[in-house]
Amino acid sequence: MSYVQNVATMFTKFAKERHSVVLTANIQEHGLYHHFLGEINPEQTRQRVLNLLDYGLLSKVHKAAVNGLRKHSPKT
Repeated sequence: MSYVQNVATMFTKFAKERHSVVLTANIQEHGLYHHFLGEINPEQTRQRVLNLLDYGLLSKVHKAAVNGLRKHSPKT
């Protein structure tokens, strides 16, 4: 099992015990949030995830790449 999968398993267990989890992560195609949110249905994802691409002040670099970044970020 990879490091990312181990961390996702740990956070999932913690969340299932009714603890709140605040997770920030770099956007990567197979990043941590893919593993962590994989068990959550899309409607719950929209209710539980604040995608900072929608609210953050993007740099010129991020603005130029925002469409590609959205392909790999949670659908909110």
